[in-house]
Amino acid sequence: MGSSISLWRPTEDNAQIQKQKQLLRAKEASKQMLFGVFGNLLAIIEEFEQRTINGRVPRSAIALPDQKHKDLEDIRSIVQTQILLFETQNRVCLPEVKSSINSEMRQRTLIWAAVRSENNVALDETDTYIAQLYEILVKGKTKHECLEKPPKHVNDETIRENFQHIMKGKHDASVLDESFKADSRKKATAPATRQSSNEHAYRLGAQRIMGVKKDLEKVLQNDVKLFEKEVMMETSDLR
Repeated sequence: MGSSISLWRPTEDNAQIQKQKQLLRAKEASKQMLFGVFGNLLAIIEEFEQRTINGRVPRSAIALPDQKHKDLEDIRSIVQTQILLFETQNRVCLPEVKSSINSEMRQRTLIWAAVRSENNVALDETDTYIAQLYEILVKGKTKHECLEKPPKHVNDETIRENFQHIMKGKHDASVLDESFKADSRKKATAPATRQSSNEHAYRLGAQRIMGVKKDLEKVLQNDVKLFEKEVMMETSDLR
């Protein structure tokens, strides 16, 4: 008698489960990518900040390549490019991915801005950049100076680096996707942005952003109420 070989095939339920797991992994990788671009933007804004103020303010624990060989105009160009990159990355993210971390990024941005107030830093160009970031988090877009008028002077190396930032983003997305697929327990983590000990940090940060983007006032006021309420609830739960 001839023998037959029975090939095992996953059931429809198993296939669906695997598909859902892969989707969850892809979403987690996408979340990490957005967090990464967010952190990179804040890190380069801090480099610009340190060069345009008297004294020093705390910096985030985010790795940033040495920028000493670049002048202020180069750093300004990189900041503007990174703002554009963040807007692009935010736009291409799945809606559920964006919504899952949007509130956290808004909170971190307000606290970041509050540190400037705590250190008595006057409103300046840095606040304009951080307000653009918040505007992207609220509206999904902002006005980009780098697209409307060319920078005064940017060296060739910085131009190449800005282009590399764009290309590197595509590569990083692919690498992240594979790393999250390989580890089912891996979770996206937010960047270690600088923190404030002031109990009114959200208000301080919101006031700075309103100082340069008055049209965000209503949104900022609502955000502050919501975030402060969340803090009160968390504090109450710990008691």
